[in-house]
Amino acid sequence: MNQSPFPSSDSSANAFGMKLILPVLKSYNAPYMLVHSKVPRDEKEAEEQRHAFLQNTYDAVCYADKTYADRTSLDDHNGEHQPFELPERPELAHISTLQELLAVYPTVKEDYEALANEIMRRLP
Repeated sequence: MNQSPFPSSDSSANAFGMKLILPVLKSYNAPYMLVHSKVPRDEKEAEEQRHAFLQNTYDAVCYADKTYADRTSLDDHNGEHQPFELPERPELAHISTLQELLAVYPTVKEDYEALANEIMRRLP
């Protein structure tokens, strides 16, 4: 039975990607920020996804930095594994032109301004 080396779900694809890119970023001492996008509006579903994504980010950072688990727990709210959250925005799903993006921007402005502010806050 042949199995693809590529993950099949968004969650496993995210985990796989983080484990590929974080060691490279850390080897260059490059600043980075993990973003959990498309967090569902439904709180029960969101909580399930938060838990899975947080575990994946923690595992990826531990994979990239072998001493991270000795210094930081999964529950450390200030750890570099803590992602910034962006809510799911169905209105962005089918954007294909700048004009379409500009038309919906007022509805998503607050979320993306918060992301920009967080990026600025975290820069060295």
